[in-house]
Amino acid sequence: MGFWGNSNSSLDFGSKGAYEEIRGYVESKIGLMDVNDSNLQDKLLTFLGQEEKDISGWRHIFSVWDSRKGDLRPVELEIKHVGKDTYIRGLTSYDINSVRTNLKRLGFSWSHEQKTWLLKNRLITIDEIKEFIKEQYPKNCTKGLRTYCEKIAYLQSSEGMPNKFTGQTTVTSVSGDSKDKVDISASNSSKNPYSKIEQLEKLIEMRNKGKIDAEEFKSLKRELLT
Repeated sequence: MGFWGNSNSSLDFGSKGAYEEIRGYVESKIGLMDVNDSNLQDKLLTFLGQEEKDISGWRHIFSVWDSRKGDLRPVELEIKHVGKDTYIRGLTSYDINSVRTNLKRLGFSWSHEQKTWLLKNRLITIDEIKEFIKEQYPKNCTKGLRTYCEKIAYLQSSEGMPNKFTGQTTVTSVSGDSKDKVDISASNSSKNPYSKIEQLEKLIEMRNKGKIDAEEFKSLKRELLT
């Protein structure tokens, strides 16, 4: 492929700190990548589909860390309907923070007067919110992986191959000087009084006891260390 050659280093896009780990993970799933491979984008699309499918089964999607128990617990939310409006509160700030981004996507906004989150002119249930979060979570978790794959598709398209990712997410740059940052972890907005080392030890303990599997451990560890 001319300028890009066959070296895997070209798939780090000149910034190992941002992309080398992602490339390593992708290649651990689909094998070594070659930018000359006309089937590479098909492999990446299949890979992303499987990632989303696997993540959708994770047990911690609707969970928060309980620092007192050193374990995950279900998110606890309370909903009230007043007229045509929906109000929602969390048992703790951690509960509401764990769903805040998705609440905004659903149209909720913070009510300073009521000190709670408010969805005007729509009645919604906890089950509907959970279903929305379950649907969105895999997409959010794979955002960084998808961005990386889109860069590869853009790179191949510059050499005349069809871009099979076109229309999904716009890629702005693939240059080595790009300031783009790829977020390879799920957002973790809640604060935890435990030190990161203590939290990591708890995660290792949970993995060793079979409370979380290897993929869940990797995801939670990534969130913790980000």
